Amino acid sequence: MNYEYYTTVTPLGIRFWDSAQDRQVNDNLAVKAYPVKGTGPVVCAFRSASGVYGFQGLPGMRAVEFGEDNGDKKSFFIEVTDTLNRFLPAVFTIELPLDYDGVYLSDDTPLPGSSPGTPNPPGFYLFSAPARGVSPGMAAIHATLIEQATKEPAAFAVMEVAVESSGGENMGKWYGIADERGCLSILFPYPAMEVSLSQSPPVGPSLSLDRQEWQLTIQVRYEPAKLSYPSNINIENGIPLLESILNQSAGVIWTQGPVSPVTGSYVDQWSTVLTFGKALILKTAGVEKSELWIDKK
Repeated sequence: MNYEYYTTVTPLGIRFWDSAQDRQVNDNLAVKAYPVKGTGPVVCAFRSASGVYGFQGLPGMRAVEFGEDNGDKKSFFIEVTDTLNRFLPAVFTIELPLDYDGVYLSDDTPLPGSSPGTPNPPGFYLFSAPARGVSPGMAAIHATLIEQATKEPAAFAVMEVAVESSGGENMGKWYGIADERGCLSILFPYPAMEVSLSQSPPVGPSLSLDRQEWQLTIQVRYEPAKLSYPSNINIENGIPLLESILNQSAGVIWTQGPVSPVTGSYVDQWSTVLTFGKALILKTAGVEKSELWIDKK
């Protein structure tokens, strides 16, 4: 009896990553692909044993799957949603076939906009949703972002938080995206504690846990006119493309609302303090509601 064997490859595999806990997200994600141009079926990803989400049967990719790539490129919208609401939904664009073997972002080629020598992330980062629970040992920053000019939610604004020790040491940067209501949460591990070295071995923290503090520098990116949406398809969540969200220009933060007779004030970046064990809720002073006002530059 003669048998015929066919070998196929997967044109796209994506490893999703939780930057807050620095680990792979390998469960409860729904990942779909849509052709950017033309028509074709919506293709749902399958999950491999290693937690990588892969695609087969993508429109126009049959030759690639059978090792007969003719060099033509085809773009796809990738939509990812979390059925447990831990992460914000995201839609982004990928051009296939990739120029390298392996899962998405596994190449050494720097990402657009990254500094030379900057390694690619271990996977595609997902951003925490406002309703995500806070695990022990995690710092939490919450805000409801409102556009000062219109008093409407600053949907899809980006917030950057730079963390420093009391001695000015850089402890990293963390990012969050506001949802359609302007609600935003940024979660990250607490930085290293300050320890007294006056005795050997160290006897413990130089400050009690509830007095450990870190300096934060906060900036926002907000330019709604730059947001673009997937064309010709009906994305379930109706959200902008992630690349357009991240490419917004820098905005301003209102630290003081215009409460008469005091004139409101705004800054390009805002310094505040994070204290261990306390969620930080960002708010514009003088505003009745718990809102952080931002605006375009």
